[in-house]
Amino acid sequence: RGGRERAHWKILIHEMMVYAPPMFIGLFGITTVLSADLISVKLLYNVEHVHEQIAFYQADQVMGKVTFFLTSVVLNVIFPYVSYHSLSPYKLKSYAHHTLKYIIMLVTPTCVVLIVLPTEILSLVYPDIYSQGAHTLMIYAPGIAILSIGFCILRILQGSGHLRLQSCTVIMWVALELVFLYLLVPRYGIDGAATAFTLSTIISTPPLLIYYLKLFPISLKTVAVPASQFIMVIIAMVLMLTVVPHDGRVWTLVDVLLALFVYLILLLKLHILNKDDVTLLTSGFGERASERIYKIISKLG
Repeated sequence: RGGRERAHWKILIHEMMVYAPPMFIGLFGITTVLSADLISVKLLYNVEHVHEQIAFYQADQVMGKVTFFLTSVVLNVIFPYVSYHSLSPYKLKSYAHHTLKYIIMLVTPTCVVLIVLPTEILSLVYPDIYSQGAHTLMIYAPGIAILSIGFCILRILQGSGHLRLQSCTVIMWVALELVFLYLLVPRYGIDGAATAFTLSTIISTPPLLIYYLKLFPISLKTVAVPASQFIMVIIAMVLMLTVVPHDGRVWTLVDVLLALFVYLILLLKLHILNKDDVTLLTSGFGERASERIYKIISKLG
């Protein structure tokens, strides 16, 4: 027995040494990417009112990171399923594609709202003076959206046991952001920090996506029509946000809620969001509750 237990512990320790470091590098790297921009403003931007600029940028980060927070919640729910089915290629591929689909559908409208109404969104939570950071929020929003998608792919790769490439990509990601921050922040301040953040995500996420598509291929015919329909839905949402008046906090909130409602209805009408999606997303509430939720949503759609 003693020999078997020692062998068992050796296997566990070996697996921990193989899987733990890449997992740590991936998660620590993403945390660094999310934090380095603000720290760089404190260290590299030498102007008289730097603390005001830092406050504006912190406000931008708080509003922008709502996207990342929602992504983290979804991934925490679905990650166990991806890990559990890592030895079943068909189920793993299905869960991986569904997860990425949901993250894109969640991240995109949030990003659109932040880009179209940056001043109004900041004014919902902060005093009017913080609207000085609106332009920076417009730059930061696509970066945090792309990072959320990249983080989703990263977690799928981790859950399926493909750890090496994601570790190398995250290390490159951190290095790129640090270089961009060093070059841009001293000259452009918080706009430079947001630009460095967004540029690093735009460059670093495609390698993860390419590797993901090699592991879990999907035909262009399957994606082409839904993707074009999704673009039309986003255009309709942008029109809603720009046409409806949004003078004051109440009107801004009404405008955003109406645009999100139109977004949801169009997803259902075009069957981009279908019964299987609703059932999977609401499965934690139980079968009966899931059926009721789908019936309510289907009536709206």
